[in-house]
Amino acid sequence: MTDQKITKYFPDSEFKGLNHEKLKEHLQKVIHVYFDWLQSQEIPSKTKLICRTTDNGICCNDEQLPSYPRWLSKEAYEILKKEDVINFFQYLWNQGAIKRGYTGPNLTRRTWEISLLNEFIHAPLVNTLNTNAVENAIDQKEGPIVEINQNLYEKLINELVLRICNKNHRFIATCPLAWIKGKSGQEYKLTEEISLKIYTERERAIYLTKHHYKVSVANVHSSLSWSKAVLEITGYVNYDEGKGPDATKTKGEVAEEHFSSIIDCVKWAFFVAYKKNVQLLEGEVYYEDYLGGAFSPSGFLRREDISQGTTYIINNETLVLIKKLIFLILKYTTISEDIRQAMWHWGRSCHYNLSRDILLESIIGLEGLLVANAGETRYKFGLHGALFISPRFGSKEEIARKLRVAYDGRSSIAHGSKKKKRIKVHNDTREYLADAIYQIIELYEEEVLNPAENVSKQIEKIILKNINIRKNV
Repeated sequence: MTDQKITKYFPDSEFKGLNHEKLKEHLQKVIHVYFDWLQSQEIPSKTKLICRTTDNGICCNDEQLPSYPRWLSKEAYEILKKEDVINFFQYLWNQGAIKRGYTGPNLTRRTWEISLLNEFIHAPLVNTLNTNAVENAIDQKEGPIVEINQNLYEKLINELVLRICNKNHRFIATCPLAWIKGKSGQEYKLTEEISLKIYTERERAIYLTKHHYKVSVANVHSSLSWSKAVLEITGYVNYDEGKGPDATKTKGEVAEEHFSSIIDCVKWAFFVAYKKNVQLLEGEVYYEDYLGGAFSPSGFLRREDISQGTTYIINNETLVLIKKLIFLILKYTTISEDIRQAMWHWGRSCHYNLSRDILLESIIGLEGLLVANAGETRYKFGLHGALFISPRFGSKEEIARKLRVAYDGRSSIAHGSKKKKRIKVHNDTREYLADAIYQIIELYEEEVLNPAENVSKQIEKIILKNINIRKNV
């Protein structure tokens, strides 16, 4: 029998914990050693499309840039003989840190060291150098390899320490939003991890250069020509492959769920704050590992195919409300299953052009909030909705009537109907769902409703408790 494949785990001892400062010191030394070695190598060049700003807009040209390899070359293995590198791996080994399983013949500790050298030293450093080379080309500067200063070291080291110690894989996602008017270069900090930026022409050039290989330049340019507003989301996936609640999902799938929910929440906050009946449009979402690795093979997500929208103009007063709404919706999508499901349906209702699809998703979202049990669903749907949907949509009687009509539309779509009635309320139903979500989180804040309990059952109890048909009883 030859080339028998077996699985081994390295290190072969239990994890004893890591000292952050000691780990940081080791990482700084190893990155210095690796950077010096990389500078001594002959780096091949490659052709890359570079976009630059001009007086007439943005132009794109092919240029030759250094091609830093994504993976370790065999020549890099000599680094493993350097004293600082030996000390780094010995520290990890002694502490039983970064355990990895490998399948194949002739597995040794060296297999583990090479894998970690690529993941935690080579890939992050090369990602930084490639990014710098692109930006230098855009700005028409000489010298693609820069001297790595202390600030750059700190940025890399701190992120590496978090990943090694806490298994926090940081990603950055960008999503164009249309149409938002604002001053070029303006940044709206919506939360610590979420920013809405009005890209400058240089930032647009960097964006187009960076992502042109994922889709055609025409498509990317089109998405940014809607607006220069781009939502930037920084998030962490606490991911230990094969373990925890997300064991059956990839890092990319976990990240996509996370930032998709955030995009929906931001669009909802604008929708509610401006009392619009047309949502912001979203373009292609690109996401990547902060350290240069891949979260998924594509790093690309497209959720919408809508071309029509409306314009949002941000002012200071509305911005305060938007931030409040984003804080509240992110808070309650975490602790309330009802709000999380309703937001999922609201987000889906924004992805469609067809009236029937918009209506269907909106009513399903509302039904989950308004109706606790089967039986007289249509009646309860109208009654419970009229209880707390905003009076700006009409009188309680009118809201109840509109909701019942919308529910009829939902039933005919879902179950089929011989009657060919034109559905005219799809935009209203999306507004009703957005408003219902807002009213419920306000009631959570006022402690009228409990986010840990079913919303529709609580509404039913409130109605029954307050029934009083006789004036003096």
